[in-house]
Amino acid sequence: MIKTIEEKIRECRACHLYNPDPIFKPLPGSGVSDSKFLIVGVAPSIKRKEMPEVDNSNPLTEDSRYTSSWLNKILKEINWPLDKTYITNFIKCTLPNNREPTEGDTKTCIKLHFDQEVYVLVPQVIICLGNIVYNSLIDREELQRFSFEKVYHYAYIARKPSEYSIWKEQWINLKEKYNIK
Repeated sequence: MIKTIEEKIRECRACHLYNPDPIFKPLPGSGVSDSKFLIVGVAPSIKRKEMPEVDNSNPLTEDSRYTSSWLNKILKEINWPLDKTYITNFIKCTLPNNREPTEGDTKTCIKLHFDQEVYVLVPQVIICLGNIVYNSLIDREELQRFSFEKVYHYAYIARKPSEYSIWKEQWINLKEKYNIK
């Protein structure tokens, strides 16, 4: 079922964020269909245009030119169970100039795609990467039955590596709280 949603996302042309440039195609999430943990970012990076040779369909890149390499680093370091994890963005298209999303940006994508991912995956917890994600999702009536957690966004850590130990502690606390092995 999640594969059907992923294909629907790749073909989406439903809103003003759609860009016909193949490098900016809508980007679905990545992970396993029986995931217990849903890690959610904002939107695919505009850096996709700068690095077309990189497979940016995988959010866990080791390519340090992407700030998401920090997410890969922390999840490996704390031995996060990727075999029980799905990683996605609540907006599937790149935001112009990597700006913060507007209500208009989020309305279509959340209803058409993100909600569908959540309903199919039925995660034990939705882990929001940063305030933008958390604030965009926490009060949505459609998602009230799910548990939410918030950790720093990896782009914040890329800008402030001195906060890495605090971020690591956030992830370790999540593992303890949800008894993640």
